[in-house]
Amino acid sequence: MADLHIVAPRAQTASDTLHKCVAEATQHAASCIINDACHSSADPTACPRRVPFFLLQLSTSTTLHGTQVAYTLCVNEHETPQRIHWIWRGRQSTFTLPPRSGFLLMDLLREERQLPRAWHTLTERLDTMGGADLVLLDPPWPNQSAQRAWRGQSRFKYRTMLDLYDMWRLRPAMESLIRPHTLVAVWVTNHPKVQTFVRSKWFPGLGLTHHATWAWLKLTAPEEGASPDMLVPWGDLSFRRPYELLLIGSRDDSCTVPKHHLIMSAPLGHSCKPYVSNMLCPEGSAVVELFARHVSCDARWHISVGDEAVRGNEEWTE
Repeated sequence: MADLHIVAPRAQTASDTLHKCVAEATQHAASCIINDACHSSADPTACPRRVPFFLLQLSTSTTLHGTQVAYTLCVNEHETPQRIHWIWRGRQSTFTLPPRSGFLLMDLLREERQLPRAWHTLTERLDTMGGADLVLLDPPWPNQSAQRAWRGQSRFKYRTMLDLYDMWRLRPAMESLIRPHTLVAVWVTNHPKVQTFVRSKWFPGLGLTHHATWAWLKLTAPEEGASPDMLVPWGDLSFRRPYELLLIGSRDDSCTVPKHHLIMSAPLGHSCKPYVSNMLCPEGSAVVELFARHVSCDARWHISVGDEAVRGNEEWTE
């Protein structure tokens, strides 16, 4: 079995259909909730469950059809990578999950306040590990260029929030994840409004104190005979900045995370952030990544959540 595959963007990947799959599953789940309410007093079996399971423990090779992959916590408890074959409208995609990892494909910005059943399965599983040590978020902050790409044909497209305050839709999920020892790390854009919102409103609203700000300096990939350089030349700093910030908070006033830390690396792909879990938490930690686009293997347990949570794990050949 091959190791985790990190996929470079291409014109047609399974990620192009992951959004549609989650949207369809969300509609199915809403219909089932309505039908459950209508039939609960009469016949509990009158509404067939649209999603047949909420926890799937992977074997060596597992095949899922249609919306089965959405709103189901898929976990790999083995010490070796495992494959998932997903068949969606006649097209098969294969994803490789690293050891001791999992993913939950769902819409984190859904308007429904009630969390899906698979989310409770996730938190119950985390409870057996002592809770999440780190909750890492890379939110799709409002961005005009990204919104244009989402409406167009760009292969780098991804859906963004329309308003900063859409982040409050995460409150039920976050409150179920945060323990006194849990670190919460949020990637933010360089827009002061976004940074102020997280530090002064979103963190306090969740009972978190802002403890640290880390920076990621983006470099070019090293070439033969040349050293890495800043990805954005100095002359372009008025328009683009060669760094992004990571804001770190906790409910623990004795948090020992360094207040400032500089990470220097070349981006692995469009909108791909560097791995920081092993820098923020020891190796034996449990990490939950929200708005994830891949499932990582840099912690004791790494669970990715979002409507593209397994995107970077797709196997493909040209």
